[in-house]
Amino acid sequence: MNQNNISGKTSQPGDTPRYRYTDIVLIVVGLVVTFLGTYNPIFTLIGIILSGIGLGIWAKRTGRSIIGWVLIALIPIIGPMIGLGVMWARREGPPVTVYPERRNITPHVVAAFIIFLVFAVVIDSLGIIFAFLVALMVIALKRVKSEHPVRMKLIAIGIYTVMLVCAIALKAINNQVSLRNASVIIAACEQYKTKKGVYPDRLNNLVPEYLSKVPVARYSGITGWTYFHHSKKREDEGDYYTLQYSYESLFGRRFYNSETKQWRSMD
Repeated sequence: MNQNNISGKTSQPGDTPRYRYTDIVLIVVGLVVTFLGTYNPIFTLIGIILSGIGLGIWAKRTGRSIIGWVLIALIPIIGPMIGLGVMWARREGPPVTVYPERRNITPHVVAAFIIFLVFAVVIDSLGIIFAFLVALMVIALKRVKSEHPVRMKLIAIGIYTVMLVCAIALKAINNQVSLRNASVIIAACEQYKTKKGVYPDRLNNLVPEYLSKVPVARYSGITGWTYFHHSKKREDEGDYYTLQYSYESLFGRRFYNSETKQWRSMD
C-alpha cells in the first residue's frame, strides 16, 4: 500500500488544492467586515480574526511563518492588504504536505464562520442560527457517514458547537450593552424633563448637553433605537415616551414606558 495514501501526500507546484482560495476569501471577507465596523469594535475584532485565519492558512500552505503572518493581521486593514499583496507577488510556495481528511473539514469551518458573521454579528438572530445549525449537522453526519471515520463526524459537530457557543456569548454581551445604554438614555431623558418640563421630542435633542452622542442599542447590524414621544393632551395628563430596541431580529423587541417605568417584551 502506498504510504502517501495513509499519511498524506506532498503537493507539487501546479497542483490545485480543492479549497485553494479559502485563505483569500477569508482575508477579503475580513477586510470588508473591518471596513463596515470602523466605529464598531465587535465588527473590527471579527474582521481581524477572519483576516488572521486567512493569512495563517496561506502561511501554512506555503511553508511560511504562521505566527508572523497572523500577527500582521492585527494591524487593521493595512496588515491584511499587505498580506494580499505578498500573496499575489509570491503565488508559488514550497511543497507542503496535504492531508485529504483535513480538506473535508474546511467546508464546515467556512460555513460556521459565515453563519456566525451573517446571523450572529449582522442580523443578530439566534433562532435562525439554531435552524441552520440543525440542518448543517444533519448534512455533516450524512456526508461523513460514507466518507470519513467517526472522529471526523465529531470534529464537524464540534465546529458547529463552538460557533453556537460564540453566538450565544455575543448575544449575552449585546443584551447587557442594550440594557446599559438604555439606562443612560433614560437617565438623560429624566434630566432633560427636570430642566425643561417635558421629555425630548427626539433622542438627538439630548446631544450634546445630556449625551455626547446617542449610544448604540447593540453591537450588531441592528444598532438603532426606536423612540416615540407622546405629548400631553390634557392638563392632568403628563407627557411620556417609549423606548424600543430589537434583541432578536425579526422576532423579539423590548419596550420601556416612562409612565410605568417598566420594560416589557413582545415576540
